Amino acid sequence: MHNPKQHGICHAVCLFLGDAFRKYYICLTLLTIDVIIFVNAGRYRFLACVYKNERGNIMLLSFNECLNKYGNLYQINKMIESKQLYKLEPGIYSDKERVSELEFVSYKYPHAIFTMDSAFYYHGLTDVIPSRFCLATKKNARIITDKHVKQFFHRNEIFDIGVSALEQGNTQIRIYDQERMLIELVRNKNTLPFDYYKEIIESYRKRIDSLDIEKLQEYISVFPKQNYIFETIQLEVF
Repeated sequence: MHNPKQHGICHAVCLFLGDAFRKYYICLTLLTIDVIIFVNAGRYRFLACVYKNERGNIMLLSFNECLNKYGNLYQINKMIESKQLYKLEPGIYSDKERVSELEFVSYKYPHAIFTMDSAFYYHGLTDVIPSRFCLATKKNARIITDKHVKQFFHRNEIFDIGVSALEQGNTQIRIYDQERMLIELVRNKNTLPFDYYKEIIESYRKRIDSLDIEKLQEYISVFPKQNYIFETIQLEVF
């Protein structure tokens, strides 16, 4: 698998967080998106993300895409031996040795949606950098065993509500919009540290004018305990 601690197109930043002094590595990849290919009849699915920077194009490819591109397994292995292709992990390949963590996770889990700590951070609602990528999946989705990912299961009826696209570190990700995340904040209020919750509430207060109230009300109407959600938002944000 890719190694975010090494150099190349990635610059590793070591951050020491919390009382446990745990070390996390954040990859800052200087890329400019050239093309992103979506397929599968209206439901977004990343087949290949093509990026450009000063060192050329970077492509992430599945095994089937490699077969289509290079013809057979023998040719794929030849490309790997000549270092023109790199196997990041079983079934995922790149034409560069190192890929940013965010880019890799977005490609590996194309149907997942960034949520909770990751979404709060990427939306600029908190300065707390998540220790893992928080991804929402449908209730019947396969369990993600990746230690870098924290998985949240959602019922099918609410899974797609508020899904949007966001440029993050020059990588486009699927993420819940800020209106959906305000609902998730309230729904998970009792599971979050008090100071962390208050920080995000304060951030929402500062951006009230940017919230789509009509959209927010429409979202709330689909969730259980909608009266509680609405009243809490009214009391703490507005």
